[in-house]
Amino acid sequence: MTLLTSCTNEEGYKDISLANSAVKEVSGDWVVEVLRDDVHFSDAIVTISNTSDNSPTQIVINDHDGGWGLKAIANVDIATKTFSVTDATEYYYDVTVTITNGTIIPNGGTTPDGRIVDAISFTAVFSDVPTRTFVYTGYRRTGFLEDE
Repeated sequence: MTLLTSCTNEEGYKDISLANSAVKEVSGDWVVEVLRDDVHFSDAIVTISNTSDNSPTQIVINDHDGGWGLKAIANVDIATKTFSVTDATEYYYDVTVTITNGTIIPNGGTTPDGRIVDAISFTAVFSDVPTRTFVYTGYRRTGFLEDE
Protein backbone atom coordinates (compact mmCIF):
# COMPACT_ATOMS: atom_id res chain seq x y z
CA MET A 1 0.00 0.00 0.00
CA THR A 2 1.30 3.45 -0.93
CA LEU A 3 0.15 6.68 0.66
CA LEU A 4 0.98 10.02 -0.91
CA THR A 5 0.21 13.37 0.65
CA SER A 6 0.93 16.93 -0.26
CA CYS A 7 0.04 20.41 0.80
CA THR A 8 -0.22 23.83 -0.76
CA ASN A 9 0.38 27.30 0.58
CA GLU A 10 -3.30 27.49 1.45
CA GLU A 11 -2.81 24.51 3.77
CA GLY A 12 -0.40 26.03 6.24
CA TYR A 13 2.80 27.29 4.65
CA LYS A 14 1.53 30.63 3.40
CA ASP A 15 3.21 32.52 6.24
CA ILE A 16 6.70 31.07 5.60
CA SER A 17 8.71 33.52 3.52
CA LEU A 18 12.20 34.99 3.55
CA ALA A 19 10.47 38.36 3.26
CA ASN A 20 9.18 37.77 6.81
CA SER A 21 12.71 37.61 8.27
CA ALA A 22 13.62 40.70 10.26
CA VAL A 23 17.30 40.23 9.33
CA LYS A 24 16.98 39.25 5.66
CA GLU A 25 19.53 41.89 4.57
CA VAL A 26 22.33 39.99 6.32
CA SER A 27 20.98 36.43 6.23
CA GLY A 28 22.34 33.67 4.04
CA ASP A 29 25.22 31.28 3.57
CA TRP A 30 28.80 32.52 3.45
CA VAL A 31 31.89 30.73 2.14
CA VAL A 32 34.65 31.62 4.60
CA GLU A 33 38.28 30.96 5.34
CA VAL A 34 39.06 30.69 9.03
CA LEU A 35 42.45 31.86 10.24
CA ARG A 36 43.65 30.93 13.72
CA ASP A 37 46.34 33.31 14.92
CA ASP A 38 46.86 34.49 11.32
CA VAL A 39 47.41 30.94 9.96
CA HIS A 40 44.92 29.07 7.76
CA PHE A 41 42.84 26.82 10.02
CA SER A 42 39.87 25.71 7.91
CA ASP A 43 37.32 26.55 5.26
CA ALA A 44 33.67 26.56 6.26
CA ILE A 45 30.15 27.54 5.32
CA VAL A 46 28.71 30.02 7.81
CA THR A 47 24.96 30.53 7.91
CA ILE A 48 23.48 33.73 9.28
CA SER A 49 19.79 33.54 10.08
CA ASN A 50 17.12 35.08 12.23
CA THR A 51 16.48 34.02 15.82
CA SER A 52 13.42 31.95 16.70
CA ASP A 53 11.58 35.09 17.83
CA ASN A 54 12.59 36.90 14.59
CA SER A 55 14.34 39.68 16.49
CA PRO A 56 15.44 42.62 14.30
CA THR A 57 18.47 43.15 16.58
CA GLN A 58 19.89 39.61 16.80
CA ILE A 59 21.19 36.95 14.42
CA VAL A 60 22.24 33.32 14.70
CA ILE A 61 25.75 32.63 13.39
CA ASN A 62 26.39 28.96 12.61
CA ASP A 63 29.48 27.40 11.03
CA HIS A 64 27.90 23.92 11.15
CA ASP A 65 30.84 22.84 13.31
CA GLY A 66 33.13 23.37 10.33
CA GLY A 67 35.51 25.89 11.89
CA TRP A 68 36.28 25.76 15.60
CA GLY A 69 32.59 25.10 16.22
CA LEU A 70 30.53 28.26 16.24
CA LYS A 71 26.82 28.55 16.83
CA ALA A 72 25.83 31.63 18.78
CA ILE A 73 23.43 34.54 18.90
CA ALA A 74 24.97 37.95 18.17
CA ASN A 75 23.68 41.50 18.20
CA VAL A 76 23.21 43.06 14.77
CA ASP A 77 22.66 46.55 13.40
CA ILE A 78 20.89 46.03 10.09
CA ALA A 79 21.39 49.65 8.96
CA THR A 80 25.20 49.42 9.22
CA LYS A 81 25.38 45.65 8.57
CA THR A 82 27.59 45.15 11.63
CA PHE A 83 27.40 42.55 14.39
CA SER A 84 29.11 41.61 17.66
CA VAL A 85 28.55 39.93 21.01
CA THR A 86 30.47 39.47 24.26
CA ASP A 87 30.55 36.16 26.13
CA ALA A 88 27.64 34.59 24.25
CA THR A 89 26.71 30.96 24.71
CA GLU A 90 28.30 28.81 22.02
CA TYR A 91 25.77 26.04 21.38
CA TYR A 92 28.03 23.25 20.01
CA TYR A 93 30.28 23.11 23.07
CA ASP A 94 30.03 24.23 26.68
CA VAL A 95 31.95 27.49 26.13
CA THR A 96 31.32 31.15 25.44
CA VAL A 97 32.38 33.23 22.46
CA THR A 98 33.08 36.90 21.89
CA ILE A 99 32.60 38.16 18.34
CA THR A 100 34.03 41.52 17.29
CA ASN A 101 34.49 43.52 14.10
CA GLY A 102 31.58 41.73 12.41
CA THR A 103 30.75 43.42 9.15
CA ILE A 104 29.02 42.70 5.87
CA ILE A 105 30.08 44.81 2.90
CA PRO A 106 27.57 44.93 0.02
CA ASN A 107 29.32 44.05 -3.25
CA GLY A 108 32.61 43.93 -1.33
CA GLY A 109 33.66 40.41 -2.31
CA THR A 110 34.63 38.48 -5.40
CA THR A 111 33.98 34.77 -5.83
CA PRO A 112 36.62 32.43 -7.33
CA ASP A 113 34.71 32.65 -10.63
CA GLY A 114 34.81 36.46 -10.58
CA ARG A 115 31.25 37.28 -9.47
CA ILE A 116 30.83 40.39 -7.34
CA VAL A 117 28.96 39.52 -4.14
CA ASP A 118 28.69 40.69 -0.54
CA ALA A 119 31.71 40.14 1.73
CA ILE A 120 31.76 39.13 5.41
CA SER A 121 34.38 39.28 8.13
CA PHE A 122 34.48 38.90 11.90
CA THR A 123 36.78 37.88 14.72
CA ALA A 124 35.94 35.27 17.36
CA VAL A 125 37.59 34.37 20.66
CA PHE A 126 36.36 31.25 22.48
CA SER A 127 36.56 30.78 26.25
CA ASP A 128 38.17 27.33 25.94
CA VAL A 129 41.12 28.81 24.00
CA PRO A 130 41.15 32.46 25.13
CA THR A 131 44.64 33.17 23.79
CA ARG A 132 43.66 32.13 20.24
CA THR A 133 42.03 34.50 17.76
CA PHE A 134 39.90 33.17 14.92
CA VAL A 135 39.30 35.48 11.94
CA TYR A 136 36.53 34.56 9.50
CA THR A 137 36.56 36.21 6.05
CA GLY A 138 34.64 35.35 2.94
CA TYR A 139 31.83 36.00 0.52
CA ARG A 140 28.12 35.34 0.11
CA ARG A 141 27.51 31.87 -1.31
CA THR A 142 26.18 31.90 -4.88
CA GLY A 143 25.18 28.26 -5.30
CA PHE A 144 27.41 27.86 -8.34
CA LEU A 145 29.85 24.95 -8.00
CA GLU A 146 32.75 27.00 -9.33
CA ASP A 147 32.33 29.41 -6.40
CA GLU A 148 32.42 26.80 -3.63
